[in-house]
Amino acid sequence: MNKFSEYLLGYKEDGMNYLRANVPELQRLESLVDLTNLKLVNEPNDFKVTDLGLLMLRYQATAPTLFPHVRKNIISSGIAKKNNMLYRSIKCKGKSDESYSLKMGFYGNRLQIYLTVTK
Repeated sequence: MNKFSEYLLGYKEDGMNYLRANVPELQRLESLVDLTNLKLVNEPNDFKVTDLGLLMLRYQATAPTLFPHVRKNIISSGIAKKNNMLYRSIKCKGKSDESYSLKMGFYGNRLQIYLTVTK
């Protein structure tokens, strides 16, 4: 059994608290000081593990100190590596309501984290 399979088994039994206690990527993300008002915004149906064994978590946060190079600052903070970055999107670039969305994949992309950051 690989490490992520162990995480999924614990998640199915104990839920999100198990992942927070055991998955280092989530611990680094949730402890980053620059991410204020960080919240998990999954809908109840989003917490299902897909048939392929994928788990997707959606987060939102405010982080004015990470702009304008959000992706670079997330990588340099140690949350993810360059090869964990699957997707990025910028909305309203250069404006006060600019938002930056990242999709990160871990454990062979079986754990996917969507992070939307606003100024």
